[in-house]
Amino acid sequence: MTGMDYAKAAGWALLILALNMLLATVAILISNVTRDEPLAPEAIAVWTAPIGGFLLSFLVLQWVTTRRPDRPWLPFALAVAAAYVLIDAGIGLATGGVAVFTPLFALSLSLLLAGCVLGAWTSRPSAS
Repeated sequence: MTGMDYAKAAGWALLILALNMLLATVAILISNVTRDEPLAPEAIAVWTAPIGGFLLSFLVLQWVTTRRPDRPWLPFALAVAAAYVLIDAGIGLATGGVAVFTPLFALSLSLLLAGCVLGAWTSRPSAS
């Protein structure tokens, strides 16, 4: 992989993170509009963020790997996941850092890693 591939992996990681935050925000809005008594945003995001991270990373990596079948799929998937971890943990540490050291954060990032690898793996070129 080239330096440009790593830069692109960071860009895809940032996109996945932004989409995941948007998904959590929409879930919070919908949930609180439809309820008589609103829930705390954390109570909703705790469920939507890990699942959304898995699904978004799976779909994005599947699409990206299909577009560039010549790029090594596993190193690229791991680079996207690593960039996501660095960005997400950096944001978490900059905003107080407590949530970065929880089992839920570890679960969320593990699901993201699984989504990246499975998405890239399912669309890799088959060996002929």
